[in-house]
Amino acid sequence: GGGGGRPSTAMAAAGGADEAMMERLRAILLKGQATGGAAPAAAAATATTAATTAAPAAAASDGAWDIELCSPSKVNLFLRITARRDDGYHDLASLFQAISLSDKLSISKLPDGATDDVFECDMEGVPNDRTNLVLQAVDCFRENTGSSQFFKLRLEKTVPAQAGLGGGSGNAATALYGCNE
Repeated sequence: GGGGGRPSTAMAAAGGADEAMMERLRAILLKGQATGGAAPAAAAATATTAATTAAPAAAASDGAWDIELCSPSKVNLFLRITARRDDGYHDLASLFQAISLSDKLSISKLPDGATDDVFECDMEGVPNDRTNLVLQAVDCFRENTGSSQFFKLRLEKTVPAQAGLGGGSGNAATALYGCNE
C-alpha cells in the first residue's frame, strides 16, 4: 500500500469514465496476461484487441484464478503540491508516463458464505491486512456496488514498494477493475 489518494476517489472517477476510457483500461490490464506481465507505455493506445480477445482464466479446483491482471506503474516527470486540503490530503499537479514495469494481480471469487477476503503478497514488507490499498479498494467496491462477494487475491510484486512508481495505487485500481469483472 501507499499512495495519497483514496480508493473511493478512483471508484468515482472510474464510474464516470466513458466507454472508450474503460476499453483502454481493460486493454492495459489484460495486456500483461498476453505478454507475460509487461504492459508497454503505448498499451493504452494500441492494445484494444487484447481486451476483446484475452479471456480470463476459468475458475477450477486445481487452483486456477478467475482472472489474472497486469497492474501497471508509472514515473512522475514532475509533481507539484498546489494546496493542502482540509481532509489532510494535498491537491497535486503532475505529469507522468506509464512504464513497462508491472505487478500481477490474480483474483477469484470465494464461495457464498465467505465472511472475509483472502489476500497474499509475495513481497516482504507489503502489508497483508486492511492497510493495503488492494483490500481497501475491494472494500470500496462492495460499499459502492452493494455486493456481498468476497475474493481471494494474490499480488505478485515487481514494482518496488514505496518507490513513487504508483504501484500501490495501480494495484488498487486493478483490484477495482478485477472485482467489477
